Amino acid sequence: MKKIFIKLYLLLLLVLAVWVGAFLAVLPYLESLEKENNERIMKGVMELAVREFRAVPPFRWPELVRAFGEVSGRLVSVVPLADVKGLEDDALQGLVDGKLVSDYSEDAFYRRLAKSDQVLLVEPGRDGSSWYTGEDERVTDLTVYLISRELQRQDSLSAEEALASIGPVFGFPVRLSKAPPADGGQGAVDRLARRGIWVDKKADIAWCTLPGVESYLALGSLDEGEALLYYVSVYCVLGMFLVLIAAGVFLWTRPLWRDLDALTGVAERFKKGDLSARVAVSKGSAVHILAEEFNAMAAQVQREISYRIDLADAVSHELRSPLARLQFAFGLLDEATDAGARQKLNAEIQCSIEELDGLVEELLAFSRMEHGGEKPDFHEVNMTRWLETFRAGMSGVRPEVGVVFRDLLEPEQATVLAEERLLGRALGNLVGNAVRYARSAVEVSLERSGDDFFLTVEDDGCGIAEEHRENVFVPFIRLDESRDRESGNHGLGLAIVRSIAERHRGRVTIGESRLGGALVRLSWPVQAVSMTDRPTPS
Repeated sequence: MKKIFIKLYLLLLLVLAVWVGAFLAVLPYLESLEKENNERIMKGVMELAVREFRAVPPFRWPELVRAFGEVSGRLVSVVPLADVKGLEDDALQGLVDGKLVSDYSEDAFYRRLAKSDQVLLVEPGRDGSSWYTGEDERVTDLTVYLISRELQRQDSLSAEEALASIGPVFGFPVRLSKAPPADGGQGAVDRLARRGIWVDKKADIAWCTLPGVESYLALGSLDEGEALLYYVSVYCVLGMFLVLIAAGVFLWTRPLWRDLDALTGVAERFKKGDLSARVAVSKGSAVHILAEEFNAMAAQVQREISYRIDLADAVSHELRSPLARLQFAFGLLDEATDAGARQKLNAEIQCSIEELDGLVEELLAFSRMEHGGEKPDFHEVNMTRWLETFRAGMSGVRPEVGVVFRDLLEPEQATVLAEERLLGRALGNLVGNAVRYARSAVEVSLERSGDDFFLTVEDDGCGIAEEHRENVFVPFIRLDESRDRESGNHGLGLAIVRSIAERHRGRVTIGESRLGGALVRLSWPVQAVSMTDRPTPS
């Protein structure tokens, strides 16, 4: 799961990096658009202000700045040309030549006053059309004041004619209207009568009143041309970011969806009985671990089902022989008239029944071991006493075979956490096998090395070839079919021993005995289960 989110985060970081790179690439262009738009909006008021300064001698410029300050606050100032900082060389040269220049980062606008070393500085402090349509009305107040002054200078002309003569200096429409703004209603009229300014934000027009003029002054629409292009460019960049996000998510989800779809298809095939169905995804896939787990589960289920089928076949094969003998014996028993013959047949029938009973018991024991049918019964066992009890209760040993028990445990090391009954069954199976194949000697030894116990059974029989040592743990596998059947071996003994060892977190190994035959060793740790579940010692 962590891998999936790491990929997603990396993809989002890549998308963000691409977008930031693209944005930084177009940022100079966007800034130039905004700068041009700002200069367009401010060029009219700057031109009229410069005209005011040209109309008076330089020694009266401070008075003019104070007069502007009374109208618009500290919006206008005059600074030495040498104090102008932050402009590029071409902009500075334009300023010297008398052009309108601006400092984009400071929202400052400059015009040289005539051919002096003084510069007109206007600092509205905000961007674009909001200088006229925002809450700060200083630029609007200054514009109305300057237009009024210009109309007064041209008193020989009508207000409409005078405004028409100065309109071209503005970068937006400037007109007079006898009717109040239609969209504002009475509220606009009241606002104009009280404050002299009303803003139509929908149309982006500032409506104003002029002293001595009955008509209303309309400034705007302000958001035109370059401003529109600027906003379109900004929205395009933002749109590109959203497109990149969508493309990135698509590129991330498409292989994920494809692999999940493949996993779903394989699961459907597996459900319908195709046990060989497996999921194939690349190692870089977000669901690679899930696919591996599914494949492992499918392989385990396939092995389990195959094992059960093989086990069922083997069980039916094992049952066939004693059942056939029973059927044959019962047939002969019906025909037998001699008492001795009938007694012999009864003995054979009893022997076959005991064989069937033993086989069923072994099968039940093996099934319980393999599938957890028996509840754990671990407790502390004194292995010295356990081995002595087993030796005393042992029976059914061939008279020609001697069984020797060697207890190599120190008294203080004889206690182990184990299931006493199951260990007894395991040792019984091992000794039974050893006695079955031994010529004359079997040796059982019990020892401890570090934190592990070792229970070893050796015989002087023919041994087990190395290539067959793993096969003997497979249920119903016999290395010598004829001799094993005659001796009552069902082929489950060592399989049960291995299950008991695994239940104790141990293992079973087969090797060569120093007696000349087979050596089978069962080993398990001293603490085979959690000591928090320890019962009282036995």
